[in-house]
Amino acid sequence: MSGNAMEEGLIQQIHNPSHTDPSRFGFLAGALSGIAAMILLSMIFPNLPRLLTAYLSLAVTALIGTLITRRITRARKIRDVNRKIEMREAHQAETVRKIALMKAGEISDTAP
Repeated sequence: MSGNAMEEGLIQQIHNPSHTDPSRFGFLAGALSGIAAMILLSMIFPNLPRLLTAYLSLAVTALIGTLITRRITRARKIRDVNRKIEMREAHQAETVRKIALMKAGEISDTAP
């Protein structure tokens, strides 16, 4: 691919759902936390064996990555549920309004 074909391919991928996948953000946050934990452990406990430092850093990486991923997933699910509840309430209000108009005789009760 070169030139316009490459640009078109990238433009088509802009809204790809995998670009905003919660695990991407969780992995990044976990990796950064793990690196920071390894540096801090090496500075605070310089005599700690490197293997133990690596294992503790991996534990921090897994913990932070999992927590961030789950928090983002939960927030998205709550937003989705709230949006669906609002849509249902709007639909119910519209139904009640149309029924009231039909009873008042402003809308015919035959379907077009």
